[in-house]
Amino acid sequence: MAYPEPHLPAETASHAWLPTIALTVLVLLSVVPMPVGHGPLPDIVLIAVYLTSARRSAAVSPAAMFCLGLLHDMLGSTPFGLHALVYVLVHAAAAQTSRLSRSFLAQWLGFVPCAAIAAGASWMVISIHYSSVVSPDPILSQTLASLLAFPVIALPILWLLGTLHDES
Repeated sequence: MAYPEPHLPAETASHAWLPTIALTVLVLLSVVPMPVGHGPLPDIVLIAVYLTSARRSAAVSPAAMFCLGLLHDMLGSTPFGLHALVYVLVHAAAAQTSRLSRSFLAQWLGFVPCAAIAAGASWMVISIHYSSVVSPDPILSQTLASLLAFPVIALPILWLLGTLHDES
């Protein structure tokens, strides 16, 4: 008689923590100086936050997103709380889009308003921080770079999350 294999809680726990660990690694890598040209770079962490929230929103809580954002702010040179606010807003918006189609094109199009929310919130927080209306050009350039690079960056992230073939 064959017995079913016991459910291993450690395996389930490690699988549940994978998105948080992956996002933490991306935050750490995002603050490492890159020997790349001076053009705008896509926001890889923002794309990962969006995809994680859209595909596996229960795996990463808003509190975890807030903590990841604070970590990003502590390690980077942005106003404290900027990324915490942006990641929580994107998490909330992306979790709402998870009810829509999970096709890759729908996810890409769903990223557009989330990136716009992130850009608007970033611009507002930075302007408040400096007590002056700052130029939105650098933020808009990074947002455009993120939108254009989304397919190239999203595929490895979806593979890592194990949701690459979750089309419906």
